[in-house]
This record gives sequence, structure tokens and C-alpha cells, in this order.
Amino acid sequence: MSTGASDMPMPHDLQSDISAIESIEAVPSILEVVCRTTGMGFAAVARVTEDRWVACAVKDDIAFGLKPGGELKVETTICREVRQDSAVVVIDHASINEAYRTNPTPVLYGFESYVSMPIVLSDGTFFGTLCAIDPRPARVNTPETLGMFKMFAEIIAFHLDAHRRIRLSTEERDRFRELFAQSPTFMTVLRGREHRFELANPGYMKLIGHRDVLGRTVAEALPDAVEQGFLTILDGVYDSGEAQTIYGIRYAVQAVAGGPYDERFVDVVYQPIRDLNGAVNGIFIEGSDVTDRVKAERRRSALAQLTERLSELSGTDEIAFASSQILGETLVVSRVGYGTIDHDAETLHVERDWNAPGVETLAGDLPLRAYGSFVDSMKRGELISIADVALDERTAEAVAAITALSAQAFVNVPVIERGRLVAMLYVNHAEVRAWPAEDLAFIREVAARTRVAVERSRNEADLRDLNTDLERKVAERSRERTLTWQVSPDLMSIIASNGVFEATNPAWTATLGWSADELRTQYEDLVHPEDRAPSAAIFVEALRGAPVLNFENRYRHKDGDYRWLSWVAVAENGKLFCSARDITEQKKRAEALHLYENIIESGASPICAFDTDYRLIAFNKAHSDEFFRISAYRVRIGDVFPDLFPPDQAPVMRGLMSRALLGETFDVVEEFGDPDIAKPYWEVFYSPLRDADGRIVGAFHFAQDITDRVRTQADLETAQEALRQSQKMEAVGQLTGGLAHDFNNLLAGISGSLELMQTRMQQGRLTDVDRYMTAAQGAAKRAAALTHRLLAFSRRQTLDPKPTDVNRLVSGMHELIQRTVGPAIPVEVVGASGVWPALVDASQLENALLNLCINARDAMPDGGRITIETANKWLDERAARQQDIPEGQYLTLSVTDTGTGMSPEVIARVFEPFFTTKPLGEGTGLGLSMIYGFAQQSGGQVRIYSEIEKGTTVSIYLPRHYGEIDADDSHVVLATLPRSEQGETVLIVDDEPTVRMLVTDILEDLGYTAIEAGDSVAGLKVLQSDVRIDLLVTDVGLPGGMNGRQMADAARVSRPDLKVLFITGYAENSVLGNGHLAPGMAVMTKPFAVETMGARIRSLIEASRAAPA
Repeated sequence: MSTGASDMPMPHDLQSDISAIESIEAVPSILEVVCRTTGMGFAAVARVTEDRWVACAVKDDIAFGLKPGGELKVETTICREVRQDSAVVVIDHASINEAYRTNPTPVLYGFESYVSMPIVLSDGTFFGTLCAIDPRPARVNTPETLGMFKMFAEIIAFHLDAHRRIRLSTEERDRFRELFAQSPTFMTVLRGREHRFELANPGYMKLIGHRDVLGRTVAEALPDAVEQGFLTILDGVYDSGEAQTIYGIRYAVQAVAGGPYDERFVDVVYQPIRDLNGAVNGIFIEGSDVTDRVKAERRRSALAQLTERLSELSGTDEIAFASSQILGETLVVSRVGYGTIDHDAETLHVERDWNAPGVETLAGDLPLRAYGSFVDSMKRGELISIADVALDERTAEAVAAITALSAQAFVNVPVIERGRLVAMLYVNHAEVRAWPAEDLAFIREVAARTRVAVERSRNEADLRDLNTDLERKVAERSRERTLTWQVSPDLMSIIASNGVFEATNPAWTATLGWSADELRTQYEDLVHPEDRAPSAAIFVEALRGAPVLNFENRYRHKDGDYRWLSWVAVAENGKLFCSARDITEQKKRAEALHLYENIIESGASPICAFDTDYRLIAFNKAHSDEFFRISAYRVRIGDVFPDLFPPDQAPVMRGLMSRALLGETFDVVEEFGDPDIAKPYWEVFYSPLRDADGRIVGAFHFAQDITDRVRTQADLETAQEALRQSQKMEAVGQLTGGLAHDFNNLLAGISGSLELMQTRMQQGRLTDVDRYMTAAQGAAKRAAALTHRLLAFSRRQTLDPKPTDVNRLVSGMHELIQRTVGPAIPVEVVGASGVWPALVDASQLENALLNLCINARDAMPDGGRITIETANKWLDERAARQQDIPEGQYLTLSVTDTGTGMSPEVIARVFEPFFTTKPLGEGTGLGLSMIYGFAQQSGGQVRIYSEIEKGTTVSIYLPRHYGEIDADDSHVVLATLPRSEQGETVLIVDDEPTVRMLVTDILEDLGYTAIEAGDSVAGLKVLQSDVRIDLLVTDVGLPGGMNGRQMADAARVSRPDLKVLFITGYAENSVLGNGHLAPGMAVMTKPFAVETMGARIRSLIEASRAAPA
């Protein structure tokens, strides 16, 4: 059957109505009862509007075809008549019913019996119908059936009313919550006598510092409010049931326990909440934060009160205290005071200050420097504002001293007169406190008014004193003058109402040259013609009682020149009592400053200023012209300066400007300009620009074109580099020449001795062989010593540094040194107590000390004294820079003689190789070079101080070692070495066959098995095999792609306990770990004695045998 459903989309409210009917649990049962009782096959609850008929609930036993949400065209239904008349329609048999047998609806929908009962809500609103139809006739127009339909319609209406009330209540609550959350005022709801938080809007959370309060009582959540009496107010409102409104009440918010208080002022309404029985069960609180308004009103009221009080007071102490009291009570702080300052001594003197209850006065003298570095800023006229002395770098080192004065936070307003700090107004608070801009402005205003009042009081007092003194003098017509009148540098005078000087002090004559008699004339006679009109106007105003402060005009000197005077005057009894000060020099300085500004403007160097957004705020003509020269663009005020540069230069310029805006004063050299136009070198100077409060508001940029200077400097550096290269080659030539000379001498001794040994052995003459052998060995040892000195000079010798007690080393050598220098030269040792240890090769240090003592002996041919000293030195940055070493802790070993001394020219060359002042054949010139190289390689330095005919001091600086000193190793006494009894095997790796042969013979003499390898590849192959190896003896420098240390480290991967002995004639110290060898490793320097070599091999193998498995 076609239902004729509407094609229009269903509105939201109809969908809600369907949902409302579906939510009524009784509806399906009602439809079931209707069908069963009437015998009809279709029953429904329909929502009927002006233009829609919608099924909300359906029972369909006749396949009518409608479901919930299904629609009929309302104009085709009888329910439209029901809606219009709000009356039930009942049809038993439509075909014979006079009213409906011609109605198209029964035919259209195929029914004979029909009931439609209106559903009307409690407010009279028509909702729809409870209807039923059937294609068969039925007896339904009976009181029982109609009564049933009416009852069911009323039940449905009742449920719909309830549903609507619930929906409206929910919407109203949602609207309330939205308004509650978005309200510009603060709101909260408290429940119960304990005042437990139920709701709180964002405004209220902001007021209390966003503390977690919901579900907690006021006493639990807001202890600061309880302390301030708010709980008492709440109890009163709850008990009385009466609302209470309070305006401008103070609430000091402490958001964190123990933290600072934030003072707020609020207008607040407390409204009781009642239950259905009228009993109070909560409180609704609503209000506004009026802190800004209240504080502004308090500040305005305080300033008005201050003006009134200051007008009544005359003493400076009374004025200072009144200002302090008003300021302290207005801001609710701990202390306020006004004191005078001694600029040079940096002391504050306080006569009296205002203090909150329980806070002690600062009356007396206080040393400002003891409380931080802020005094420097105050001397520059800068206001000091500190919220927490513990966090501010200016006071961080004096926190204890400041907090002891109840000044955890403070503001100081300096008073500057003639460039000197003379007084200050101070505001102290015992707790951490922020100082908003409004408070600082208020403090400045009070300070300014106080300063003016104090100055006025002093001037009035001075003038009153002068007036009293002068009147007495005039009345007595005495020639005596008070000491002030006589010696004051200010020009004091009394001028009658007719403009004639009645009295002048000596300062007039000293300043203008006129005698006292010459000055008894009209004041206008001495005034510059251009200043007479304004002077006359001020004179008239002054006689009428207007105060004269700092009026300036020019007075004629007796020599015809004019001097600038600044006047202060008051009227009394028709006369003016005046005091003037000569300000000619200040005027000249001002003119000079103006001239300086003109010079800057007319100068050839570009100068500009820019703000914190990098925009130009000022520049001179030279800046405009020079920028046009390098870019073809004329700068303008407001230009963002970095954006005017090419892309590769803009970031550089912005970075430089940023440094200046961060407070840095500096200069740089950079290239700036369009490369296609001009790109000169510029030396640019930057400094920050600050306002009166010391805040950076911009910076200055001062530039000079130094292109010619840069190019000249580059040419000079090129020439200097060429000179250094030439000197280097000359030094290398000198070094190689000297080396060849000394080695040729030694080789002659070695080769000659060997040839003679060969000859004598062929002749069978063996008696001289020992002598030649001794000569050859001596020459070889001297060659080895020369090699060690060369390596020390070049800082390439192989060192074996260990923690060393230098005092003990010197003491152990004392006897040897004394024997070496001879009895004619006493050697004194002065060892400092507690001298620090040094990480140094002790044998090399002994050689250096002995060498220095021999040099000292040679410098005293007629005898003298040698002093050996040790000392601890702590070098700061400046001292370390003078000694050319890093700053830190050092110990020094110094040798001082009383010999001939050295000239500065000799000292400049003493560390050069082969340079010597000794006669030919008495020195190699490598001694001090070796010492210098050894000290440098040990991380230290050597310094010489000498005076001709007075003596020389040579000091070796060695870095302090912070570890423990190893136990003193006793010297090994070589004896017959025990032979091997364990079948130990030693691997020898060296690219020199002679060395391998020598070491192999030593090992075989000791009973060891020796395996030879000529490079690192062969050696590593043996080490990675399963051959027994008890000790590895290897050169450091090896062919084959890796050095000896690398080969040993690779071998220890599979043989972690392998003992290693490095033998080297030269090696980069870094190859051997800069003196820090791994455990089980040792080093020997070529050439070496056979017995020493054997002893070292034996000790390493013995240590391996003794090691635990």
C-alpha cells in the first residue's frame, strides 16, 4: 500500500519527538492493548504538525506498511481534523457512516474502522494522536473504548511532559555551565557547612593561583584565605542565610606554601544557596578583580596626601619620613627610607626611616658595596629593581647580609647632583616580591616629589637664614659679614624693589670684577641687552611672591665679557634676597657638546643608530654618502639595515647588530658592499644604546674604511713570512752543519779505534785492544748522548714519565753535583716544604739539572755559589700569559749562580741549537736546547733571568701531578743474570738485522729461544699462530703497514697477557701513548747497554711467570 510519505528531510525536532516516544517503555504495551481490546490490526502514536504526519511508534498486524519514522501526507489524513479541533474521531463502519462514506481517506488507506485520540501536553500544546485502523468494521464508538484511548493518550502526554522537563533542565544547566565558564567575573559554589568546593570557573581559578580546590574545603585548599578572615565571612553568611556584598576587600594570594604573596583587591558577593525546604546548604560566590582600580585609587590618594603633607612640612627629615610612611603604607612593604650618600666612600646615611611592625630601622651608616654591585648602576643614575636578591647576579654574593635587613626584594631610586650620587629613596620588602611597572612609576613619582620638597626645604632654609642674617646686617649697618657671606662662591645679594643692589657679597667682585661700590646700581645696567626683558619679568614676579629657581641670564664682567648666572631668589619685605651661581663653564661645555654633535655630523666617518628591530633611527651625512658609494642606495630613517645588504652579507650584519643589542661593546673588520660597485674593508665599532632606566633600546654603529690599511698589512705579512722561511732554512743549515761536525768527530774516533783493533789483532798484539775498545765505546756513548740531546731539543725523545718527588731527586743528586762543580763552588739546596709532585722522566730531569749546574759552574771562572731551589707556583691568566704556558699549578726547579750573567741578546739565542758562548771544543751548544725541548715535551716551560756581572737564574716549570708518587725504585745492580730454565720464547721484530742479531745473542746467552721477524706483517703472523711467545721485543717504527705499538695491540687481542718491550731510537711520543703505556709494556731507548737489555728482558719474563694464572 502506498503511504504517500513526504520527500522533505525530517527536522531535528521531529527526530527528537520520535526518540521521546521510543523512550517511553509503556508505549509498545499500550499499542498491544489497543489492538487486542478493539480487534483492530493497526495502532500507532503519530506526531502531527501543520504539514507533517510522522509515525513515532507502530503495531502493524495488517501489513499497512508504516514503521517508526514513516510519514503520511497530512492533508490525506483524518488526524489533521483531530489537530484542528483537538477532538477524538471514531468510525465504526466508514462505508455506511454519513460523515465519512464520501471521505477519500478511508478509501485511500483501505480502512473501515478508525479511532484517533488527540495527545495534548500539559501546557495545551497539541502533540499528535493515538490512532488505530482496520479494514473491517468494528464496534469502537463505546464509552469503554473511548475511555481507554483517552487514558492511554493522557499517559503518553504525561511521559512527554516529563521528558520535555528533563530536556529543558539539561539545556538550562548546560547554558548555566557555559555562562559560568565564560563569565568575565570569578564564580564558585561551596557546599555544606565546611564550605567544600563544588564548582569554580576559570576566573576564580586565576584569582587563587590555579590551585587544586574542587572537592576540598576552603580550610584545606586556601589556608591563606583562612588566615585573612575569609572563613569567618563564609560562616557568617551560612549561619545567617543573608547575602553579603564587600567592595575592594584585600586578598593576599599565596599560591605556593612559603612562596611570595600576590596582593589582590576584589568586589565580591556571597549569596546563600537553599534547598527545597529553604535551608541553607551552600554559598554562591561571585565577584570582580579590581586590583588595578584599587591600587590606582590608592596611589592617587597617596599622592594627594603626599602633596598636602609636604606643603605643611619644612624640615628635610620630616619630609623624608612623611614620604616614606605614605609610600610604605600604600605599597604594603616592610621598609621605606630616604638617606644621603657619600659618593666616594659609597656609604648610606639614614636619619630616620619608616618600618612595618616588627621590622628594624636602618638608621645609621651602611656600606653599600657590602650588599652587592648595584651601587655602580646607581652612580650612573639607574633605578635598581630586584624581585629576589638570591636570584639576581648583582646581589647573589651578599644574600645573607641583605636578607638580614628584611630586604629579600628592594627598589633603590638614586638622586644624582652634578654627576655624583648624593642620596637615594629605598623600598624594602622582607619577602620575594615582583615590582610591576605601576609600582615602579609610583615609587619614581614619590621620589621625585620628595627630592623637590627636600631641595625646596633646603633652599628655603638657606634663604631664610640668609634673609635673617642680611636684615640684621642692614639694620646694624655693620661692615661685618658672616663667614658664609664672605667665603661663599655663590653671588649673594639683596635687591630693593626699585631694582638697585643694596648689598653684595665678595663673590660678586671675584666673579665679575666690580667692587661693592660699583655694584650699588640698577641690576639692569649689568644684564646683557638680550636678557633684560625676561630678567625684568622674573623680577616683577619674584616681588609678587613667586619663587625663582634656576633662572639664567648673562651679567657683564668689568672687562666687558659676559658671564652666565643661575639665580635662586625669594621676596621678603619688598626686597629680593638672591643667590646666583656662575654657570659659564657649564654653558661652554654644553656648547662644546653641541659642537661635538656638529663635528660628528660633519665628520667623514659613517655613524648610525638603530633600534631593537634593526631599523635605522639616526645617521650622519657620511653614513648616507658611504652607503650610497657601496650600494647606490640612499638610506632612510626606518630602513631595516641588514635587509639593505646582499644576501651573503645580510646575516653577518644582522649578527653583529644582535651582539650590540645584547649589550656587547666590540669592534670587527669585515667586507661590506655590492661586489659589482664597491666592497671595501670596514673596521666597525658597536656599542649599546640605553635609556634612562638602563634598558637597551638600540645601538650605535661607527665605521671606518680601512681597505688601504688591510692591503698594506697583507703585504707586510707576506714579507714577514718570507723572512721567517729564510731564517728557518738558515737555522736548518746551522743545525745540520753543527750535527755533521760533531758526528764526524765521533765517527772518526769510532772507526779509527776499530781499524787499529783490527790491525793489532792481525799483528797478534792484543795488549792495546782494550784501550781502543774503550775509546770506541766512549765515542759511541757520546754519540748516543748527542742524539738524545737532539731528540730532546726537537721534543721527539722517548720519555718514560712517572710521578716524581723533585725534592727527593735534587737531594739525591746533591753530592754528585757538588763533586762535578768542584769544591771552589758551594752548592746550596733550598727545597720548598710540601712541594707538589711532577709527572716527568726522572733521568731526563736529572740530566737537565746536572747540565744547568755545569753551565752555572762555567759561568763562574773565579768561583761563586750555586743555589738549587724548588717552589710551588699558581699562575693565573695574566701570569701564565707572561710565562707562555697555560694557567694552572706548577712546580719550579731553579738553578741560580753568581757568575758573569748574560746580555739580553745572548738570552734571546740561548735555546738555539749549537749556539754556545764557550770556547771552541768546550761545548756543543745543545745543552739548553735539550733542556728547553725536554720541558716543552713534559708540558712545561723554561725561563731565564740574568743580569750582567750579577748572575743568572734558570727556572724549569713543570705541571703539578695530582696523583700519588710511586715507591722509590732502587737502582738495579747488574750481576750475572740467571739462565732460563723454563724454555721461554722471545719474538724479536726489528727491520735492522744488526739489532736483531744483537738481541738474539743476548737471549741465547740467557738461555731463551729467539724467533726473528723483519717487519710487522711477519711478526703479527707469528703472534697470531699457536707458537709459545713469552715476550715480544719490537721496534716502534716498522715496515709492513703498522707500527710496533699497533702490532702489539693486535697481538693482545688473542694474547691478553703478552709482555712487550719496545726498543726505539726515535718515536713520536703519541705512538707510545704519550708516556702512558698499558700494563705489561715497557720501553728502552737505542742505543742500550747489553747488560741493561738483558736485565730488562729478565725482569719482564720473571714478572710474567709470577703473574697469577
